[in-house]
Amino acid sequence: MSDKFNKSKRGHVNLGKNSGTEVEATLSPIGITLTGEALGMIRMEDLKIELQLKDGTKMSALTGFIQLHNDLVKWISSKTIRVEDVSNLVINGQKVNLEE
Repeated sequence: MSDKFNKSKRGHVNLGKNSGTEVEATLSPIGITLTGEALGMIRMEDLKIELQLKDGTKMSALTGFIQLHNDLVKWISSKTIRVEDVSNLVINGQKVNLEE
């Protein structure tokens, strides 16, 4: 398998009004993993994720989340994500600064 399919990017986002609601987001070719104590306070129905690609297209993750624990949520994409083609990740309106 090519190295481009093994890459992932990580970033942090604050999903609330206080400092205790920081969530780590990991973007991989199969989807997004969110970790953080703040996830226990967010209803899955209220979680909105958008991937903005370099070509101007967008992928929205509005449903299909799996909450494995209070502090771990996964979203599996219906198609492979080319991580290097993602320019922005937006969670509930908040831009996540992604780093390799």
